[in-house]
Amino acid sequence: HREIQAVFLISTRNPTLTVGLFSMLFFPGVLLHEFSHFLMARILRVRTGGFSVIPQVTGDGRIILGYVETAPADWARDSLIGVAPLVAGGLFVAYAATYPLHLLSLWQFIQNGQTELFFMGLNALPSVNDFPLWFYLTFVVSSTMLPSASDRHAWTPLAVWVGVILALALFAGAGPW
Repeated sequence: HREIQAVFLISTRNPTLTVGLFSMLFFPGVLLHEFSHFLMARILRVRTGGFSVIPQVTGDGRIILGYVETAPADWARDSLIGVAPLVAGGLFVAYAATYPLHLLSLWQFIQNGQTELFFMGLNALPSVNDFPLWFYLTFVVSSTMLPSASDRHAWTPLAVWVGVILALALFAGAGPW
């Protein structure tokens, strides 16, 4: 993302305009990211506070594109709230690739060794209905679906518990899977 910010800053020479352009570019992805946190928190009955998709510049120059405030919860619910954007973004990208963009047929051509058909399909891709829109949405959603550091804060206890459970399963004789 820093490269895109740099291009905007060099082009406009205006930090405020750069933040505005950058946030508008990624708005659909940020909205899905923050809404997935919010929805998961509500599903898990964790209280939510503030919700924003208005960009804020921090003291060290970073841009926060959005946030959802949630009440402290146990590590399991915090982990699920934190991973929600990755799941929602992954589902959106899978949907866009499978249905509007028809990329599944390209994958099948590769699997079958039909490279000529693959390249024909790849060349025809821009003629898909609303291709620029779906390409843009896939780009911004995939660029904003990764959990931030604050989204991952509860993942250490989760990783420890998963490791303990796997170790117990192996010790109990689960063997090679």
